[in-house]
Amino acid sequence: MACGGNESASPAREELPLLFAGCAAVDGDGRCAVEPGASLTLWVPGRGAAELLAGTTALEVTPHETGGGETGGDSPDDPEDDAPRATVRAVADGLRFTLAGVDPSWGTLTIRRDDAEGLLPLRRASVPEPIVAARAARARGELDEAEAHLAGWAPEGARERGLLEGVRARLAFSRGDNAACLRHYARSMRLLQEAGARSELVSDGLARAFVLHRRMGRVEEARGVLEALAPHVEGDPVGALRLALTLGTLQHSLGDLRSALETLRRASRDAERLGMLMERAGADEIRADALLRLGRVEEADALMEALAEPMRDAAPCTRATWYANLGHQRMLGEDDPARLRSALAPLERARDLFADACPRPASLANAWANLADAALRLGDEETAREAVEAGKALEAPDATVRAWLLALDAELALEAGAHEEALARYAELERRASAAGWTREVWRGALGRGRALAELERGDAAREAFDAAEAALDRLYRRLPLDGAQGRALARHEASARERVRLALAAGDVEAAFRVARHARARRLGAAHRAARFGRADARRRAEGALADYWARRRTLRAQREAAWAAPEDALEARAAEARLLEDAALEALDRAFPPLAEDAAPPLDEGALTLVLFPLDDAGDALAVLASHAGAFRGAVRPATDALEGLDEPIESASSIRVLAHGPAASLDVHLLPWRGAPLGAQKPVVWALDARGAPTRQGRGALVVGDPRGDLAGARDEARAVAALHRARGERVRLLLGPQATHGALLDALPTVAHLHYAGHGDVEEAGLWGSGLRLAGDERLTTGDVLALPAAPESVLLSGCETGQPAEELALGLANAFLATGARRVVGTTRAVDDATAASVGGALEREARAPWPERLRRLVAERGDEVGAYRVYVP
Repeated sequence: MACGGNESASPAREELPLLFAGCAAVDGDGRCAVEPGASLTLWVPGRGAAELLAGTTALEVTPHETGGGETGGDSPDDPEDDAPRATVRAVADGLRFTLAGVDPSWGTLTIRRDDAEGLLPLRRASVPEPIVAARAARARGELDEAEAHLAGWAPEGARERGLLEGVRARLAFSRGDNAACLRHYARSMRLLQEAGARSELVSDGLARAFVLHRRMGRVEEARGVLEALAPHVEGDPVGALRLALTLGTLQHSLGDLRSALETLRRASRDAERLGMLMERAGADEIRADALLRLGRVEEADALMEALAEPMRDAAPCTRATWYANLGHQRMLGEDDPARLRSALAPLERARDLFADACPRPASLANAWANLADAALRLGDEETAREAVEAGKALEAPDATVRAWLLALDAELALEAGAHEEALARYAELERRASAAGWTREVWRGALGRGRALAELERGDAAREAFDAAEAALDRLYRRLPLDGAQGRALARHEASARERVRLALAAGDVEAAFRVARHARARRLGAAHRAARFGRADARRRAEGALADYWARRRTLRAQREAAWAAPEDALEARAAEARLLEDAALEALDRAFPPLAEDAAPPLDEGALTLVLFPLDDAGDALAVLASHAGAFRGAVRPATDALEGLDEPIESASSIRVLAHGPAASLDVHLLPWRGAPLGAQKPVVWALDARGAPTRQGRGALVVGDPRGDLAGARDEARAVAALHRARGERVRLLLGPQATHGALLDALPTVAHLHYAGHGDVEEAGLWGSGLRLAGDERLTTGDVLALPAAPESVLLSGCETGQPAEELALGLANAFLATGARRVVGTTRAVDDATAASVGGALEREARAPWPERLRRLVAERGDEVGAYRVYVP
């Protein structure tokens, strides 16, 4: 036995991971501050039997049979005495203990299982009385009284002074004084850190980040505050959970859906473990929105529906909000009747709760508007009319709901054939929205006005209305991606361009239809270009000042919205002029932050080529406006996609090449494989897909960069890279070859601006990319994203991306890698629109590289002639 040992000492127990919630504060040494009689929730992994001890006393624990409380776990019924009571239930991947009647004098709570135990040290909570009183007064909305409670109180300790500054920051927030709010938070966080008051520090840091992000648009500063909090949430599960929830929300608002999904998954997991329903619902609703934006509808639905059981016992307002969000989610996307019908039940539950158990007139009016919208889309005009009237009858719903109800009222009139009535209501919507600087509703009003005028056969006026709607949509797209989750909805707000194209074709003005369709496509690409650059933190940091200016002006517009909407008719025109000046200034600030893709007009058409604009006139792309320009002449017709080349024999025959400008779902049409005179078009004419914008000037690089098999799982890609490198060396070119783990993010960023050619053989990646666009998988878990490419000082002149979906955008408003390289200065990019197997990719990539003397479009033409559908996934992209 070692000297000084104790033969009878108990063996050391392994540490049992422990999460906890309900502490008034968590100290730097991990102690949980509680008031006597408080309730705590504790969670440990695993389902085996476990013992709960208060100090050294084992507590009786009863199984929990019913649903959980709204926050902090499953609270037992409160008895008349303060005796400790504990329940346990199996949740998620472990056991959740809920303990009421906690006494801080116990010193420690212990959960013990076999030879492992988790410990939670306790102390008595202590909050100065002036702080308690001021917080309570602020919660009642009595700000002056809260200030009075703090007046004359001059604490000496760092913690107390930090708490005082934190309350003053929140009072400044309530008064709308953002600058004072931030000053007080800066002081509170410094003092609380000095005092070691970690949980109070985290609370103030989260609040400060909210102000920076949501109120001031200083996104990178907000992210910096959150990142600095990470060390302070160690040992504080609730602080860590709320930090993850705040960070995930910020990532989602930036369009970084991949990161948001992972961050919010962690927040949701720990919230479920601890029975924190509000936090779990908040995380899962944002995750569901991210999944919807990625087209993963079933996963989004499952996520929301998994909340049904815990929501049964939630507070009425929590349930009402969840039902409203569930119903609204089911209304998103295509007008699928079954999906729309499934939205009705949760919307009706939300309506009933907002009318009774959770009386909120504005939320009730919103529920009626949702029900009216769903009924109208299902063709039930009578029910929709009843819902609109019920919403209008409520007292003072906010301007958002009033605008929506007015739009629904107008649409019902249009559907009923009351075209003059619909025209008047849409015109009112447009006027009031203009006065409020509410561009989305300006677009809706102008679009409806155009439709009503078209029904009244007033063609010139209808064209003017659709043009006004298009101008409003231009302004909306300039705001992406700062409108966050609205981005995917805006991608569907192109009815004005469709109506304008139909009207032009009906009038025989094919050139006007061509111009409108081409502009609508450029608008979407411009928004995608801005979104991809916005996804980079360094770009946002450089643009912080301009972004802050943008948000300040947008906040001013929003603050004036209610008054402007309700202004008398004779004041609307002046209000609209003021709002337009504010919006112009906001958009100019945004353009300073992220200059548009093409500041000049669209580049001139190549008169030797046949330029083919493919513009869908419905969401599925079944009705396609095929608009062609060649040698100054225009042709156009509406055709099924498979007949897109019908009637174009003469211009195809005389054209040197086919230049495709495909919009929305039409981008999936393989024009080069369409039959023309008995063979695929792409076997007879070079076919290219054009960005149709002036990219950055091309800089002359030297040699080739060849990247092969970064993840180490594609033998064909590795062989392809070696063979391509050998080809370029044989031509006397300088070659840099990066295989497997050599293909790091840093290595590519260093090399790409210096080379004339890039050949990448590996995995393309579009999953969970969001607005930031598709990417290339690199060594480890790194990716090269569209944002990375757009940040390059120069791009290779030619790029061959030999992998799956390397030319495919991740979603409708994503730019895609091929277009990103073109915008950065590349002149030719070869990419794919779907999956290709390793052997095919290696064969096609090698064949394209061997045809060194032919232009890239001609190389692909020869391969289409030789192999047909085998190379159908490959396209050549040009500026």
